[in-house]
Order: sequence, then C-alpha cells, then structure tokens
Amino acid sequence: MLQTAGAGAHTAAVTLHAGKLQGTYTISIAVESVDEANHTAAVRISADDVAGHGGMSAVVTASVIPEGLGSRIAVHADIEQSGASAALEQHLAGSATPAAANDFVANIQRAIQSRAT
Repeated sequence: MLQTAGAGAHTAAVTLHAGKLQGTYTISIAVESVDEANHTAAVRISADDVAGHGGMSAVVTASVIPEGLGSRIAVHADIEQSGASAALEQHLAGSATPAAANDFVANIQRAIQSRAT
C-alpha cells in the first residue's frame, strides 16, 4: 500500500517474485526537483530488502524536449544495487523497465493534457 510521507514523498512495502527468487522491500519515492522552466523533474527511489539482503537506490530524471509539432520525453535512470537481492532486482529491472517507462510516459501525458483543458 502506497502511503504519503510528506509533500512529494511516498512509501510502500512490496513483495517481488521472479521464479525461485523473492524479496520484500520497503520503498521510498520522493520528488527531488522540478524545473518547470527547463521541463525536467528528478525522482529519488530507494528500496531496501526487509531481510537485510541489500537494496537499490535510483535517481530517475525525466525531460520534456520539444520536437517538431509535439514533444519527446527522455527518461534517464542512475541505479545502484547492493547485496544478494541484486540478482532479483536485475531480473525484474530487465523485464519491467519497458512497461514501467511506458506507464511513466502515459501518466505524464495525462497530466499535461489535464493542464491544457
């Protein structure tokens, strides 16, 4: 369950399964910066294995870039992994990243459209 931990910050607990690999994580998500003039935003994400087997931290930066009659959204993720849980995280990141990126972009498009109306 996602819980609000302050302005632009949220926490959650998640259990991930990938074949025989499994891990339960406490996740924190916080908006680090929003630069409306340059159309960029940065979000910090951290996930810690509750059993103490490692975790992950990432800063995801998204930029809206004018292109032709529309815009392109560029997403960059700087990810660090640690401990035995890195194998699970790497497996899930390889399969989940495209879907998560598509969801991220779709949510940004909805937000932009709702502001335009």
